[in-house]
Amino acid sequence: MTDTVNNSTTYLWYDYETFGTEARKDRPVQYGSFRTDTNFNIIGQSMVLYAQLADDYIPSPGSSLVTGITPMSLMDEENALAEADFAKVIRDEMGKPGTIPIGYNNRNYDDEMTRFMFWRNLLPAYDTEYGDGRGRFDVFLLVIAVYAVAPQILKWPTKEDGTVTFKLDRLTPANQLPHRHAHDASSDAFATLQLAKLIASKNPRLWEYALSISKSDKIVELLNERRPLLYVDRYSLHHRRGLRPVMPLFENPSVRNEWICWDLSADPSEMWAITEKDMKERSFVTREQKEQGIKPLPFVRIKTKKQPFLMKGMSAWITKSGQGLFEQPASYYSENASKILASVDRLPELQPLFMALADRKAEEHARDIPEEALYSGGFPSNSDARKMANFRALPPEEMADAFDRLEFDREDLAELTLYFMGRNYPEYALTPETERLWRLHKYNKLVKGLGDSRTFTQFYEELDKVERYTREINYPDETRIVSKDDIEKLGLMTFFFSDASSAILKDVFIKLNGYDNKDLPTNEDMYFAYKLIMNGYRIEYASKSKIIHSHDLSFNETVKRYSDIGKFFDQNKYFNEYSANERGLKVLKYIIKRSIEDKKPLIIMDAIINFGARFIGMKFVKNRK
Repeated sequence: MTDTVNNSTTYLWYDYETFGTEARKDRPVQYGSFRTDTNFNIIGQSMVLYAQLADDYIPSPGSSLVTGITPMSLMDEENALAEADFAKVIRDEMGKPGTIPIGYNNRNYDDEMTRFMFWRNLLPAYDTEYGDGRGRFDVFLLVIAVYAVAPQILKWPTKEDGTVTFKLDRLTPANQLPHRHAHDASSDAFATLQLAKLIASKNPRLWEYALSISKSDKIVELLNERRPLLYVDRYSLHHRRGLRPVMPLFENPSVRNEWICWDLSADPSEMWAITEKDMKERSFVTREQKEQGIKPLPFVRIKTKKQPFLMKGMSAWITKSGQGLFEQPASYYSENASKILASVDRLPELQPLFMALADRKAEEHARDIPEEALYSGGFPSNSDARKMANFRALPPEEMADAFDRLEFDREDLAELTLYFMGRNYPEYALTPETERLWRLHKYNKLVKGLGDSRTFTQFYEELDKVERYTREINYPDETRIVSKDDIEKLGLMTFFFSDASSAILKDVFIKLNGYDNKDLPTNEDMYFAYKLIMNGYRIEYASKSKIIHSHDLSFNETVKRYSDIGKFFDQNKYFNEYSANERGLKVLKYIIKRSIEDKKPLIIMDAIINFGARFIGMKFVKNRK
């Protein structure tokens, strides 16, 4: 047992589903969690919460496609809370003494989402992370460490290009772990528990070590020793499984909680010739630049609060466990470390280079919107913190009067408080004047794009039609001839036939009795194509034949059209064996892929609406005669 964990420690396994991917700007929509003891035994009740959508925010359309949660579906959730209440429940849960919240990629995303949510809801942003035995832990970063130093523990799924993927919904089935509903907060939290439990059972020492260094003060202790270390770099996992021999140099003078190290694969004598120009041009090098021969500088930045995985015993590990991974023997890296120690007095010469590289753009940008300014205005004074807490505790109907008497030391806190009232309690807390200011704020964000906010104009300009992508996959560039022999391979597409541009031999049409005198409001072409194929005929799709034809339908028109299609399938159930639903899913996936390639993410929202209308139409007639 480490000093991170004691008898009163519990793990809070949690996850968010969100309406976007940018923690500063986007909002959580679902929270799921449950608690275990340190032996992974579940204690207490699980928790699932939903947050209502505030009217100063436009969600990312693609998020709904991933999670299945839409602004409309929230209206049917009985436990959908105003964000103020949503945040308070989560803070109370995470803030219990001895609690270590654990997620998957939470250090880089969920924790940030939590802090910004607490901040804009007048709650202390950090006090759930420290004191009373509290902490944080990220299983995603542990998994990366496992891949680097003990890959035999897990089975590793791969992408199409053969590289390893660390996505939770791919790791769990590869390792025979339960994961019922990927991208559901509660299900993802449970899957995270199962993955951590598997790792801990196979290598308890690695689990305990990872826990022990999950606090930033332990990392700082390691770095302050100024000895060679092995660092798992999550951004270079396809090279040496991310293992980098590094030597700590100093704390970054321009970035809090960041240490500058040297990659010991490079000769340390190079560092004294590095110029300010080199820093600007080679600190962050793209793949294209690397292909052009531009080499990144050998400096390694380690963020102490991001749960970096560092190990002592670099030389021993390279010699015993890292054979075949490293280009040089352990002695080479040790000699480079010795060169740095011999010149330690010169290290202050490098610090101005990092001061010149400091980027203040994000901080300046955040000041436009107070709810995004968590990191730009400094911590609230003790006096301001008390005022925020006292105001936050008031009944909504008392907030209007109390707001007029508020006097903060920090200028933007009055705005932050006003917008808190507008988002959560507009009918109770706003006066005519504050309501005017709240409306102006919404206008500046959603119409004018204040602070690079997502706007209505962006939404509708990028919300292109799905129909074009549907045509691309249904009408490919290659000519094909299909027959009964292609059913197993093509399924429903064997009978794909459009009479918008077609020709059928008259004698064949008469011989097969055409449409059998049936009233077919739609899909008459598929009906006859089925008869052709099953009677031994072939159908040629001529890709060079072109006709301009499309369906530009409203939501209601789409519902009606697919109501007719649903009726067709109900009346001709033999088509069900050819996986019509799988075809629909394939088309939807293609639309997503093409929208990403064309850099039009908002088209996905149209896909959601369009396919939702199709679903409603199909299901609406499921039992109709």
